Amino acid sequence: MKLNQNIKIISALSFPIIILIIWSIYLSCLSYFGQTVKLPGAGYDPRDLLSGKYILLSINWDKADCSQFTDNSCPKEKFEKIYRYYAPEKEAPQMENYINKYLPEITMEFTYRQGQTPILKEIYFDKMLWKDYQKKEE
Repeated sequence: MKLNQNIKIISALSFPIIILIIWSIYLSCLSYFGQTVKLPGAGYDPRDLLSGKYILLSINWDKADCSQFTDNSCPKEKFEKIYRYYAPEKEAPQMENYINKYLPEITMEFTYRQGQTPILKEIYFDKMLWKDYQKKEE
């Protein structure tokens, strides 16, 4: 009887972990096998007491290079209208100052696979990864 109860507890505790592992593998496969697409964006750094610091980004379809896609047309309906990038606490003040002071050209790098939801991978400010820009400033 006690063995049966232990199996139930172990199963209940391991189920969410197994689901998380499967989901991570799925996202990794999408990222690995998908096509990399870079699209121009616009964003700003709002503050939300509940969500913390983040940048809201939207795709500027007027400046987008649609030749990156297989049929040379931008699949606007597949992409979200707004993407939320949460800035790490230490980077948020620098990122906010940079955006407000210099108004950089924002480029968003996605993994795109036809029939799947695009995944935002990286953000570029003035054609430089934010991580590289941060190292340059230090």
